[in-house]
Amino acid sequence: MEIQGTLIKILPIESGQKNGGGEWSSQNIIIEQEGQYPKPLSITLFGDKINLLNGIQLNDKLSVSINLESREYNDKYFTKVNAWKISKI
Repeated sequence: MEIQGTLIKILPIESGQKNGGGEWSSQNIIIEQEGQYPKPLSITLFGDKINLLNGIQLNDKLSVSINLESREYNDKYFTKVNAWKISKI
């Protein structure tokens, strides 16, 4: 799936320890989709995908290839939007 919009915010990198050892890191960006009622969308870059932001700046118009992922916890589902490719338009 592909999302297009303007980069309006780059959030700080988060990191921690994996349960089985090793470290993880992720970073969220906020893309504002165009249209009559613009909507912000939080997109997660995980691990080495954080490097996709190299050369990307605020207010750049982007095309972001994403995967949607849902996880269940206590009978509730939580959905993440994960980026695997970013390009300027």
